[in-house]
Amino acid sequence: MHYDDLTPLSYFGDELAAQLTAVGWLEHGQPYQRGEVAAPVLRKLSELLTKPWAPGYLMGFEECTFCEHERGRAEAFGCNNLYVPGDGFLYVMPELARHYITAHGYAPPAEFCAAVLACPPMGSEAYFAAFAANAPAQYAQFARAKLAAAQRLQPA
Repeated sequence: MHYDDLTPLSYFGDELAAQLTAVGWLEHGQPYQRGEVAAPVLRKLSELLTKPWAPGYLMGFEECTFCEHERGRAEAFGCNNLYVPGDGFLYVMPELARHYITAHGYAPPAEFCAAVLACPPMGSEAYFAAFAANAPAQYAQFARAKLAAAQRLQPA
């Protein structure tokens, strides 16, 4: 599935697209930005992708179409999406984009890289608060519920 970087992401429905911004939705045959990605950005992406939280999960997975075209077989797969709070929206990057960076020279936009570095740790109260503050309403309710549950579990 291909979406140009920094465009509205309608993958989860047109009604959500205004507050979801695509990053790293690459497909063989479509142009993409190439370049070096700073080590701190790649490290933080890897941390965030260790166990990414999402407001919902889809069944299935995506295969790397670049590997499939170049080598005759897909060598990487992904099934999760990473949500990074922006300013009034969420960046959404498929898990497979980390492979695109390391294996195919993809360079995410600088503003996304800055948002990754500023992103609170995955699963933290700060992450859920930032997510809820920038998400579409139906996504924000899930993050607020997760935040409320986490706060209830805090020792007094």
